[in-house]
Parts: sequence; structure tokens; C-alpha cells
Amino acid sequence: MDIYLTVLIGLLGLCVGAFIGLGIDFKINRDYILGMNDTSEKFTKNLLNIMKSYFDSMLETEDKYFTNIMTGLAKAVDDINKVYEKPIWRKTEEELPLCSGLYYGKIKGNPHGENAMWKVVYNDNEWSLSGYPDNKVEISEWTEIY
Repeated sequence: MDIYLTVLIGLLGLCVGAFIGLGIDFKINRDYILGMNDTSEKFTKNLLNIMKSYFDSMLETEDKYFTNIMTGLAKAVDDINKVYEKPIWRKTEEELPLCSGLYYGKIKGNPHGENAMWKVVYNDNEWSLSGYPDNKVEISEWTEIY
């Protein structure tokens, strides 16, 4: 009999708790809670839009930057190849234009190999090895100058 009484008191407590819960449920303002959901949803959407626009602009800027850099490098390499692809003067026996500057040349009978290049400087109507102004060279010794 004690078990029946315990179960009956438990069920009565459950029913009383359910009635109290239903009473509280009617008092809750659901518009406030739903409004909180709407506010957080708007905040999240706004934040996502800000992040999306930021990353899109960042990617666009990086794309332009790398495109411009790569285009500039490619143009520079092309310009260098156009200048140094072919010798400026192949026949060094002929008169050379007078342009002071740094050049690369190949010497006839070069002990370092046929295609070894030497840096030469043309200044004040004289040719010398780069870094060694006292080492004058005769232009007739050169096969090609770049």
C-alpha cells in the first residue's frame, strides 16, 4: 500500500507542476523572444555582408596588384630580352657608335670558352674591363658586343 501511496503523491506533484508550468507559459511574452531572434538574425546577416564585401574587395585588389606586377615583370623581361637577345654590333672591325656605358662582349680565342661573356666599359673613347679601368682592351679583339 505504501508504494501505491508514493506513486499517487508523485503523480499529484507532477500534475501540480504541469499546471504551474502552463500558468507561467501564458505569462511569457513571445514577441520579445521572437524579436531577439530577428535582431540576432539581422545582425548576423549584416556581419556576413560586411565580411563578404571586405573579402571581395581584398581579392579584387590583390588580383589587380598581382596582375599589374606580373605584367610589369613580363614587360621588363621582354624588354631585356629584346636588348640582349642579339648583339648590338656583330662586326667589331667597323666603327662603333660612341655610347658610354656598360656592355658585355665575347673575345676571340677566349680561354674560358667560345660563349664566355666579359663585362666591358666604354668611357672617354676607351674600352676597359669592368672594375679594372687600367686594363684597356682593343675593340678588334672582340667578336660580339651586347
